[in-house]
Amino acid sequence: MILMDFQKRAVDALSKSFFDLWKTENYYLPLVFKAPTGAGKTIMMAEFLRTLDGNYHFDDDKAYIWISFGGDNSYMQSKDKLYTYFNNGTDMALKDKNDLSSKELSKNNIFFINWSKIKSSTKDGKVLRKDCEITSGNYGVFDEYIHNTRAKRDLVLIIDEAHTETKTKLADEVINLINPRIIIKVTATPDSLPNISDVTHHKAGFVEVLEEDVIESGLIKKSLIIQTQEEINAIELHNLSEDEMMIELAIQRRDELKKQYENLKLDINPLVLIQLPSDMNEKEEVTTNKKIVVLNYLKSKGILDEQIAIWLSGNQNKINLDFITLNNSDVNFMLFKVAPATGWDCPRAQVLVMFREIKSPSFHTQIIGRIKRMPEALHYENEELNKAYIYTNYNKTHIKDMKETTENKYPIYFSKLKDSIETVSLQSAYHNRVDFNTLSPETMWQKYMLKTLDENKENIMKNIDLKVIAVPNKIVVDATINSFDGFMVQLKSRASETEFHFSRNDIEKLYNLLCFEELEKQDKDSAKYNPSRSWSALKKALNVWFHKKLGLHREKFYVIIVNDLLKSDSYWDCK
Repeated sequence: MILMDFQKRAVDALSKSFFDLWKTENYYLPLVFKAPTGAGKTIMMAEFLRTLDGNYHFDDDKAYIWISFGGDNSYMQSKDKLYTYFNNGTDMALKDKNDLSSKELSKNNIFFINWSKIKSSTKDGKVLRKDCEITSGNYGVFDEYIHNTRAKRDLVLIIDEAHTETKTKLADEVINLINPRIIIKVTATPDSLPNISDVTHHKAGFVEVLEEDVIESGLIKKSLIIQTQEEINAIELHNLSEDEMMIELAIQRRDELKKQYENLKLDINPLVLIQLPSDMNEKEEVTTNKKIVVLNYLKSKGILDEQIAIWLSGNQNKINLDFITLNNSDVNFMLFKVAPATGWDCPRAQVLVMFREIKSPSFHTQIIGRIKRMPEALHYENEELNKAYIYTNYNKTHIKDMKETTENKYPIYFSKLKDSIETVSLQSAYHNRVDFNTLSPETMWQKYMLKTLDENKENIMKNIDLKVIAVPNKIVVDATINSFDGFMVQLKSRASETEFHFSRNDIEKLYNLLCFEELEKQDKDSAKYNPSRSWSALKKALNVWFHKKLGLHREKFYVIIVNDLLKSDSYWDCK
């Protein structure tokens, strides 16, 4: 494979920085390799490793540990790429967890493993890291493999997608186990950069591939387009819900792109990625499952089952994924939550639908990288094909930087049964639960609630806008983003907002959700009730009072209640 000029420069810079750090003979030295998604980070790393292996002046005894932080099998994707690049593995030996029985990693070999396979909180981690009869001492098979290798040679740690989970105590524990001379952090979005002094004095290294060089090479798209006001105006009279509008816009865009590829006689089938809210399951009691909404709408438009892929947790939720990355795959749409956020390459992915999260809406940028690549690693004369497209119901207040959440903390306290104590067997006893902490009995509670509302009727009439006729709802429109690295800044500064009125169905779903959350956020013990079992009782009481006491129809008072509950100074929040 012939590397592009910017890739050759990056490999040379990596080699120089690596040798400068290695000569210090120190350990735990970071070398940050920052390159945009789609720049070919894996291929550049492969050429860099081959350069080290082929350097006759550098024959130090060392081996490499390659840890991937992408999906569960993303390490195999990296291994497969290097296997092909290294002439089907003849240039350098590539190992994975199936080779742990060899007890150690040989000189210049590369061992690939996924983070999820060695963090002890996971099923695989418990197997690979727990002491067993086939290992000596208190080591698990992975730990013994590392200890045996360290006894003979130095290790270089390569962390792929290094912006994820690398600052937890558990990650530190794994790094300490490996005890690397150099830690190469490969990522498009590093969480921290070494300072100039450390780089100058060879306490750290930093190599960066510029985004404009990658765009100029044709590997990634030139720009990203946020839904336009013109597109929304064209379908606004179709009486679609907000969710349906986003899907419809994506369908129309995909169809247009497909025609443009066909006009160029290219066998490329553009893929639409549909990101479901990550907190979708938490609110299924009060709002229709977004997955069902999307699937129902797609099928109403004549989309066939075999044209829809699903990538969610659980094997039963992984459908039609086998050949989805091929440019001519028959799959047109893929539903997911977070699975392909890192380490997944599908260059034909060109359209992204992002549904606003329910509980804490924040625009996440990690998934943007999945629609950056060009399907044939070159730009076309038709500029529309050199762009990626996003359809979303986020507004500008949701655009903010989000720090990665950390989890799987390494345990610091352990318990062990004393040798002198025998295993104790206890008899189990069961009884039916009689109190579910709900607003019950519902008739009695409703009577009390109505009485309370009557007593506060004057304040309600004074503090709630009874003349409101629509719930305000803004979404971002009309932004062209020319730099993926500066996506958030450009989106905030360039995007406009448009009013999109909620449909009757949207308002009722929002009403249900707000009743749920009003109960969920109560902090007084006397006001804490199970929201899943109580939200409908709260809604019914409000419905009865607004209809009977104020003489309003449902369509009217739903808007009034929702409008007030969405305010930061809602009347109900003060109660």
